[in-house]
Amino acid sequence: MNKGLIATQERLNNFFNEEVDDYLMNTRFNDNPEVTLKSVGHAILWACALDEFYKKKYPNYESLRKSDLKFEVVAGIRYARNRAVHQFTQLLYITEGAELPALLPMPFFEIRWKEVADLPVPDKGYENRELAAFYRKHLENKPVRHAFDDLREYFERMKSA
Repeated sequence: MNKGLIATQERLNNFFNEEVDDYLMNTRFNDNPEVTLKSVGHAILWACALDEFYKKKYPNYESLRKSDLKFEVVAGIRYARNRAVHQFTQLLYITEGAELPALLPMPFFEIRWKEVADLPVPDKGYENRELAAFYRKHLENKPVRHAFDDLREYFERMKSA
């Protein structure tokens, strides 16, 4: 076993950014939305892993992240992940046409976050009204690429904090 392959801040940041780049520059333009959904799922899981890494590694992270406006986006992502980690594709839906502004070339569909009411029923004891409010405010019915922009800004600030 290679003990050098452990979770580090740099490694998790790289994994998250690689998946977001893959989505924004490649799979988002794929004619098969299922390929795109897979890419989005990977990016979201790495974002949650990175958030959890900071939470465990740095004692002041909790207060630092709550002082950042993009924290609410992270909280919304965590809510979505908690609601449907085993039913991931039930978090998102595909709409025809793209939302502007968008860089060209662009696909003729968007992957968006579903409304809270349309998410899978949470496991007993896992409903969180505060996180649900952040989800509604920052994610519901919005393109996932907007959340990725916010997450990148947030993690860049956390990296240098």
